[in-house]
Amino acid sequence: MKRIFVLLLFSFTFIMCKSTSKLPTEELLSFVVILEKDVTPKDLKKDISYRQVNYEESDKNENQWIVNYSEEIDKEKQIKTALLNHPGVLSVFTKAQYAQIKDKSSKDTRSGNQGKKTPVRQ
Repeated sequence: MKRIFVLLLFSFTFIMCKSTSKLPTEELLSFVVILEKDVTPKDLKKDISYRQVNYEESDKNENQWIVNYSEEIDKEKQIKTALLNHPGVLSVFTKAQYAQIKDKSSKDTRSGNQGKKTPVRQ
């Protein structure tokens, strides 16, 4: 009886320690990549040694893609450098940088005067 209990306990701990689940998307490194006309994220996957998990087209007119990598957060700069050094890549942003740029551009279009001061009577 004692052996069966120990065997079950050991097997449950072994199963619990083994992780077969994929990384959640919060833990993936996401980049917004603008590519040249004939280049696709499949070309990036072939040429760059980091683990590319998936990609999604963000803007068809600009050939803009969201590319996700399954790497540690400390490799973010190295991946960005590798992407920028690729001959088919025009520009690379992290998702946070891209959101900040989009936010600034939307504020400029909402204000209408785009930073110009209006004359004030004194």
